[in-house]
Amino acid sequence: MAHRFSLARPDNPPHSPAETLRIAMRAGYTHASLRLADLAAAAWPFLHRDRAGANGEVRAILEDNGIRVLDLEGAPIDAFSPLDTFLPLLETAARLGARHVVARIDDTERERATEAFARLCDRALPFRLTVELSCVHGSATPRLAAAAAVVGAINRPNAGILIDTLDFTRAGDEPEELRRLPKEWFHLVRVRDAASAGSTTNCPAVVLPGEGSVNVRGILDALPAGLPYALVPPRAANAGAEEGWARRCILAARDCIDGLHGIRDLQAA
Repeated sequence: MAHRFSLARPDNPPHSPAETLRIAMRAGYTHASLRLADLAAAAWPFLHRDRAGANGEVRAILEDNGIRVLDLEGAPIDAFSPLDTFLPLLETAARLGARHVVARIDDTERERATEAFARLCDRALPFRLTVELSCVHGSATPRLAAAAAVVGAINRPNAGILIDTLDFTRAGDEPEELRRLPKEWFHLVRVRDAASAGSTTNCPAVVLPGEGSVNVRGILDALPAGLPYALVPPRAANAGAEEGWARRCILAARDCIDGLHGIRDLQAA
Protein backbone atom coordinates (compact mmCIF):
# COMPACT_ATOMS: atom_id res chain seq x y z
CA MET A 1 0.00 0.00 0.00
CA ALA A 2 1.18 3.53 -0.78
CA HIS A 3 -0.16 6.88 0.32
CA ARG A 4 -2.46 8.52 -2.25
CA PHE A 5 -2.39 12.28 -2.74
CA SER A 6 -4.89 14.60 -4.37
CA LEU A 7 -4.17 18.23 -5.26
CA ALA A 8 -6.86 20.33 -3.60
CA ARG A 9 -7.72 23.99 -3.98
CA PRO A 10 -10.63 24.70 -1.60
CA ASP A 11 -10.49 28.42 -2.28
CA ASN A 12 -11.55 29.78 -5.65
CA PRO A 13 -9.09 28.17 -8.08
CA PRO A 14 -6.94 30.58 -10.09
CA HIS A 15 -7.18 28.38 -13.17
CA SER A 16 -9.50 26.00 -14.96
CA PRO A 17 -10.27 22.42 -13.83
CA ALA A 18 -8.23 21.20 -16.81
CA GLU A 19 -5.16 23.14 -15.67
CA THR A 20 -5.59 21.87 -12.11
CA LEU A 21 -5.46 18.33 -13.48
CA ARG A 22 -2.33 19.10 -15.51
CA ILE A 23 -0.56 20.58 -12.50
CA ALA A 24 -1.53 17.62 -10.33
CA MET A 25 -0.30 15.18 -12.95
CA ARG A 26 3.06 16.91 -13.46
CA ALA A 27 3.63 17.32 -9.71
CA GLY A 28 3.17 13.62 -8.95
CA TYR A 29 -0.38 13.45 -7.57
CA THR A 30 -2.66 10.54 -8.37
CA HIS A 31 -5.84 12.65 -8.08
CA ALA A 32 -7.17 16.18 -8.10
CA SER A 33 -9.91 17.65 -5.93
CA LEU A 34 -11.95 20.22 -7.82
CA ARG A 35 -14.14 23.09 -6.72
CA LEU A 36 -16.25 23.86 -9.73
CA ALA A 37 -18.14 26.94 -8.66
CA ASP A 38 -17.77 30.05 -6.61
CA LEU A 39 -20.02 29.22 -3.67
CA ALA A 40 -20.67 32.90 -3.08
CA ALA A 41 -22.12 33.42 -6.56
CA ALA A 42 -25.88 33.67 -6.75
CA ALA A 43 -25.93 31.66 -9.97
CA TRP A 44 -23.60 28.92 -8.71
CA PRO A 45 -25.79 25.92 -9.74
CA PHE A 46 -25.38 26.77 -13.41
CA LEU A 47 -21.60 27.20 -13.21
CA HIS A 48 -21.04 23.46 -12.85
CA ARG A 49 -22.09 22.87 -16.43
CA ASP A 50 -20.30 25.96 -17.71
CA ARG A 51 -16.94 25.43 -16.02
CA ALA A 52 -16.68 21.64 -16.00
CA GLY A 53 -19.53 19.73 -17.60
CA ALA A 54 -17.22 16.87 -18.52
CA ASN A 55 -15.97 18.95 -21.45
CA GLY A 56 -13.65 17.41 -24.00
CA GLU A 57 -10.47 18.94 -22.60
CA VAL A 58 -11.00 17.59 -19.10
CA ARG A 59 -12.16 14.21 -20.35
CA ALA A 60 -9.10 13.90 -22.59
CA ILE A 61 -6.72 14.58 -19.70
CA LEU A 62 -8.47 12.03 -17.51
CA GLU A 63 -8.55 9.37 -20.21
CA ASP A 64 -5.02 9.83 -21.53
CA ASN A 65 -2.88 10.52 -18.48
CA GLY A 66 -4.02 8.31 -15.60
CA ILE A 67 -4.90 11.24 -13.33
CA ARG A 68 -8.32 11.00 -11.65
CA VAL A 69 -10.79 13.32 -9.97
CA LEU A 70 -11.15 12.39 -6.30
CA ASP A 71 -13.93 14.74 -5.22
CA LEU A 72 -15.97 17.75 -6.25
CA GLU A 73 -16.82 20.47 -3.78
CA GLY A 74 -19.92 22.55 -4.29
CA ALA A 75 -23.03 21.59 -2.34
CA PRO A 76 -23.90 24.33 0.17
CA ILE A 77 -27.06 23.30 2.01
CA ASP A 78 -29.03 26.30 3.17
CA ALA A 79 -32.66 27.08 3.85
CA PHE A 80 -33.38 28.20 0.30
CA SER A 81 -31.78 25.80 -2.20
CA PRO A 82 -34.01 22.98 -3.51
CA LEU A 83 -32.27 19.64 -3.89
CA ASP A 84 -32.62 19.78 -7.67
CA THR A 85 -30.04 22.55 -7.43
CA PHE A 86 -27.39 19.90 -6.77
CA LEU A 87 -28.18 17.70 -9.77
CA PRO A 88 -25.61 19.37 -12.06
CA LEU A 89 -22.92 18.73 -9.45
CA LEU A 90 -23.85 15.05 -9.13
CA GLU A 91 -24.05 14.58 -12.89
CA THR A 92 -20.68 16.26 -13.41
CA ALA A 93 -19.05 14.24 -10.64
CA ALA A 94 -20.28 11.00 -12.15
CA ARG A 95 -19.19 11.93 -15.67
CA LEU A 96 -15.71 12.85 -14.47
CA GLY A 97 -15.36 9.63 -12.49
CA ALA A 98 -15.23 11.29 -9.07
CA ARG A 99 -15.99 9.16 -6.04
CA HIS A 100 -17.10 11.86 -3.61
CA VAL A 101 -18.92 15.19 -3.49
CA VAL A 102 -18.37 17.61 -0.63
CA ALA A 103 -21.31 19.30 1.08
CA ARG A 104 -21.41 22.15 3.54
CA ILE A 105 -24.35 22.87 5.83
CA ASP A 106 -25.09 26.57 6.23
CA ASP A 107 -28.66 26.13 7.48
CA THR A 108 -28.72 26.64 11.26
CA GLU A 109 -32.08 24.86 11.59
CA ARG A 110 -30.67 21.47 12.51
CA GLU A 111 -33.67 19.26 11.77
CA ARG A 112 -34.27 20.81 8.36
CA ALA A 113 -30.56 20.70 7.47
CA THR A 114 -30.26 17.07 8.55
CA GLU A 115 -33.23 16.09 6.40
CA ALA A 116 -31.78 17.98 3.42
CA PHE A 117 -28.43 16.24 3.83
CA ALA A 118 -30.17 12.85 3.95
CA ARG A 119 -32.05 13.62 0.73
CA LEU A 120 -28.82 14.74 -0.94
CA CYS A 121 -27.22 11.40 0.00
CA ASP A 122 -30.23 9.61 -1.49
CA ARG A 123 -29.90 11.59 -4.73
CA ALA A 124 -26.17 10.80 -4.91
CA LEU A 125 -26.54 7.05 -4.35
CA PRO A 126 -27.58 6.15 -7.95
CA PHE A 127 -24.46 8.00 -9.12
CA ARG A 128 -22.34 5.80 -6.81
CA LEU A 129 -21.11 8.89 -4.98
CA THR A 130 -20.50 9.44 -1.31
CA VAL A 131 -21.49 12.80 0.18
CA GLU A 132 -18.89 14.18 2.56
CA LEU A 133 -20.13 16.64 5.17
CA SER A 134 -17.34 19.12 5.79
CA CYS A 135 -16.49 20.41 9.26
CA VAL A 136 -15.40 23.89 8.30
CA HIS A 137 -15.01 27.22 10.02
CA GLY A 138 -18.06 29.42 9.48
CA SER A 139 -20.49 26.62 8.65
CA ALA A 140 -23.31 25.22 10.78
CA THR A 141 -21.14 22.15 11.52
CA PRO A 142 -17.76 23.62 12.50
CA ARG A 143 -17.13 20.95 15.15
CA LEU A 144 -16.72 17.22 14.68
CA ALA A 145 -19.54 16.48 17.13
CA ALA A 146 -22.02 18.51 15.06
CA ALA A 147 -21.14 16.73 11.83
CA ALA A 148 -21.20 13.34 13.56
CA ALA A 149 -24.68 14.06 14.90
CA VAL A 150 -25.96 14.68 11.37
CA VAL A 151 -24.29 11.65 9.79
CA GLY A 152 -25.31 9.41 12.68
CA ALA A 153 -28.91 10.58 12.54
CA ILE A 154 -29.50 9.88 8.85
CA ASN A 155 -27.88 6.41 8.70
CA ARG A 156 -27.11 6.55 4.97
CA PRO A 157 -24.47 4.16 3.55
CA ASN A 158 -22.89 6.87 1.37
CA ALA A 159 -22.71 9.60 4.04
CA GLY A 160 -19.33 10.64 5.34
CA ILE A 161 -17.43 13.34 7.20
CA LEU A 162 -14.65 15.36 5.60
CA ILE A 163 -12.01 16.42 8.08
CA ASP A 164 -9.90 19.45 7.22
CA THR A 165 -6.87 19.31 9.52
CA LEU A 166 -6.68 23.09 9.87
CA ASP A 167 -10.35 23.65 10.60
CA PHE A 168 -10.32 20.62 12.91
CA THR A 169 -7.56 22.28 14.92
CA ARG A 170 -9.18 25.72 14.90
CA ALA A 171 -12.39 24.19 16.25
CA GLY A 172 -10.55 22.78 19.25
CA ASP A 173 -11.33 19.16 18.37
CA GLU A 174 -8.92 16.40 19.43
CA PRO A 175 -7.66 13.35 17.49
CA GLU A 176 -9.04 10.96 20.10
CA GLU A 177 -12.56 12.07 19.16
CA LEU A 178 -11.97 10.66 15.67
CA ARG A 179 -11.08 7.23 17.03
CA ARG A 180 -14.50 6.95 18.69
CA LEU A 181 -16.42 7.30 15.43
CA PRO A 182 -17.17 4.54 12.88
CA LYS A 183 -14.31 4.11 10.42
CA GLU A 184 -16.73 3.84 7.52
CA TRP A 185 -17.67 7.48 7.97
CA PHE A 186 -14.31 8.61 6.61
CA HIS A 187 -13.40 8.36 2.92
CA LEU A 188 -10.79 11.10 2.45
CA VAL A 189 -9.17 13.89 4.46
CA ARG A 190 -8.11 17.40 3.52
CA VAL A 191 -4.63 18.29 4.74
CA ARG A 192 -3.84 21.92 5.55
CA ASP A 193 -1.24 23.34 7.90
CA ALA A 194 -0.85 26.93 9.09
CA ALA A 195 1.69 28.91 11.05
CA SER A 196 -1.03 30.05 13.44
CA ALA A 197 -3.80 27.47 13.54
CA GLY A 198 -5.53 29.32 16.35
CA SER A 199 -5.99 32.43 14.25
CA THR A 200 -9.48 33.92 14.36
CA THR A 201 -9.19 35.24 10.82
CA ASN A 202 -11.17 33.54 8.10
CA CYS A 203 -8.07 32.55 6.11
CA PRO A 204 -4.96 31.73 8.16
CA ALA A 205 -1.85 31.59 6.00
CA VAL A 206 -1.39 28.01 4.82
CA VAL A 207 2.12 26.53 5.01
CA LEU A 208 3.58 23.22 3.91
CA PRO A 209 2.43 20.13 5.87
CA GLY A 210 4.51 19.66 8.99
CA GLU A 211 5.85 23.23 9.00
CA GLY A 212 3.03 24.86 10.97
CA SER A 213 1.20 24.48 14.26
CA VAL A 214 -1.35 21.86 13.14
CA ASN A 215 -0.75 18.35 14.47
CA VAL A 216 -1.11 16.90 10.98
CA ARG A 217 0.45 13.54 11.74
CA GLY A 218 -1.52 13.10 14.96
CA ILE A 219 -4.85 13.82 13.27
CA LEU A 220 -4.12 11.51 10.32
CA ASP A 221 -2.97 8.78 12.68
CA ALA A 222 -6.39 8.86 14.37
CA LEU A 223 -8.16 8.32 11.04
CA PRO A 224 -8.43 4.97 9.23
CA ALA A 225 -5.42 3.80 7.23
CA GLY A 226 -5.49 4.10 3.46
CA LEU A 227 -7.51 7.30 3.10
CA PRO A 228 -6.51 9.56 0.20
CA TYR A 229 -4.98 12.83 1.36
CA ALA A 230 -6.20 15.99 -0.38
CA LEU A 231 -3.28 18.38 0.02
CA VAL A 232 -3.72 22.15 0.04
CA PRO A 233 -0.49 23.94 -0.94
CA PRO A 234 0.31 27.47 0.21
CA ARG A 235 -1.13 30.15 -2.03
CA ALA A 236 1.32 31.02 -4.78
CA ALA A 237 2.23 34.63 -5.51
CA ASN A 238 1.23 34.08 -9.12
CA ALA A 239 -0.30 31.39 -11.29
CA GLY A 240 3.08 30.43 -12.70
CA ALA A 241 4.28 29.34 -9.25
CA GLU A 242 1.37 26.98 -8.60
CA GLU A 243 3.13 23.87 -9.87
CA GLY A 244 6.23 24.52 -7.78
CA TRP A 245 4.18 24.80 -4.61
CA ALA A 246 2.24 21.67 -5.53
CA ARG A 247 5.52 19.75 -5.84
CA ARG A 248 6.88 21.09 -2.56
CA CYS A 249 3.61 20.26 -0.82
CA ILE A 250 3.57 16.59 -1.81
CA LEU A 251 7.23 16.20 -0.80
CA ALA A 252 6.58 17.83 2.58
CA ALA A 253 3.52 15.62 3.12
CA ARG A 254 5.52 12.48 2.36
CA ASP A 255 8.11 13.48 4.94
CA CYS A 256 5.44 14.41 7.49
CA ILE A 257 3.55 11.12 7.32
CA ASP A 258 6.29 8.67 6.36
CA GLY A 259 5.71 5.46 8.32
CA LEU A 260 2.17 6.42 9.33
CA HIS A 261 -0.04 3.33 9.67
CA GLY A 262 3.06 1.30 8.84
CA ILE A 263 3.29 2.73 5.32
CA ARG A 264 6.78 3.79 4.27
CA ASP A 265 7.02 6.18 1.34
CA LEU A 266 10.12 5.44 -0.69
CA GLN A 267 9.96 8.93 -2.21
CA ALA A 268 10.11 10.69 1.17
CA ALA A 269 13.32 12.61 1.77
